Amino acid sequence: RPLPVSSYILSAVTVFLGAFLIFAIQPIAGKQLLPYFGGSSSVWATSLLFFTSTLFLGYLYVYVITKFSPLMQRTVHLCLIASAGFFVLALSIFSDGLLVLPNIEGEPFLSVLMVLALSIGIPYFLLSTTAPLIQYWYGVSKGKEPYSLYALSNAASLLALLSYTFAIEPFIQLRLQRGVWAALFLAYAVASVASVFSIARVHRQTAAFRKNARVPGFR
Repeated sequence: RPLPVSSYILSAVTVFLGAFLIFAIQPIAGKQLLPYFGGSSSVWATSLLFFTSTLFLGYLYVYVITKFSPLMQRTVHLCLIASAGFFVLALSIFSDGLLVLPNIEGEPFLSVLMVLALSIGIPYFLLSTTAPLIQYWYGVSKGKEPYSLYALSNAASLLALLSYTFAIEPFIQLRLQRGVWAALFLAYAVASVASVFSIARVHRQTAAFRKNARVPGFR
């Protein structure tokens, strides 16, 4: 049974925004850290450790959650989307920017990890789960590999890196960068919720279609 166009569009928008945002927040966070930690190689290495580790945890989350029932998958992921959405919204309202910078004491290595984890840990973790999980759900619903979503994710990642280097960083102030990122993240969260419900509806329709197709004389 073919996947409806509307469901594919929602999946595509979610994957595109997720991939774009996950690569856009990295240089934004790096610039926010500069006045507090400087630009030494250890700071950048620690930031890279945080981003790659969180990305791995996101992939591990997808691997584990797909072992459960579809209903449990959707319920857990919707809770994660809601948590990340409220987190970003609260920071946008009550904090100056996306990053919460607590009092910095002790080892710089631990301080950088703490700042990143407390400020963007939840939304970054959610973003890291988006592409693999939506691609998995789409593939299960359609019955084949979602190659177009793979390509879309890669294109969005490349666009984020290039646009930040040549269009965003030279011309847009950091505070506005954070505000735009937060707005796009909230739009992504809405698209994610809509995509979850859309794919769930398609999954139920596909299951019913396959069940009825096995009934003799039904067709």
